Amino acid sequence: MTGLECIAVIDINGIETRIVGHYCDETPSEQFDCFDIYVRNDRSNIFELVDLGQPFEICPTDEEVGTIITELFNPASVRIVANA
Repeated sequence: MTGLECIAVIDINGIETRIVGHYCDETPSEQFDCFDIYVRNDRSNIFELVDLGQPFEICPTDEEVGTIITELFNPASVRIVANA
């Protein structure tokens, strides 16, 4: 059996973030093969993968997740759209 389990739910500056562990038949009980970070999309209310195929071998700490999310979704940044 292969599956996913939510390890933690973290609020980072109002962004709901989840750490999800992956396991399979060979994974020892209470352990995970790798971990991913998901963020809830406010528009669709669906959790979307943030680390895009680069899972963590060791569960990231809350501080590490906070740094990643802050860098990706920096509310102070401004998107500039240029027409070519």
